[in-house]
Amino acid sequence: MADREVAITEIKDRLIQCFELYNKGDMAACTAFYATDAKLFPPGFEPAEGAEAISAGLQFSYNSNNVKHLDYEIKEVQVAGPEVGYSCAATVAKDANGEEKGKFQDLMLWTKMSGEWLVFREMFNQRP
Repeated sequence: MADREVAITEIKDRLIQCFELYNKGDMAACTAFYATDAKLFPPGFEPAEGAEAISAGLQFSYNSNNVKHLDYEIKEVQVAGPEVGYSCAATVAKDANGEEKGKFQDLMLWTKMSGEWLVFREMFNQRP
């Protein structure tokens, strides 16, 4: 049971770090939280596959969509085995002035590689 709780805490910590890096505008550091073969499934777009495409997608969100800050609430983190877990979060996207740009829900599948939890798949969509 202790290993499971440790894994859940590790995933939560990684998720918080990733959100904080996004909020600082550091997409390169944020992208380092994704596995090399990761896929990001944003609403209304083709999936971004691999670090370069994911970084470009995050940068597009930050610059072109003017999403400068994500308020987040981690809803759930679970592990399904020693190297697989998932997280669910609710976010509120805001521009540089703090104006709301949208509300989203996010599902990330995590994999443990070389002792480190990395995002393997991410999908998000709008919520009420």
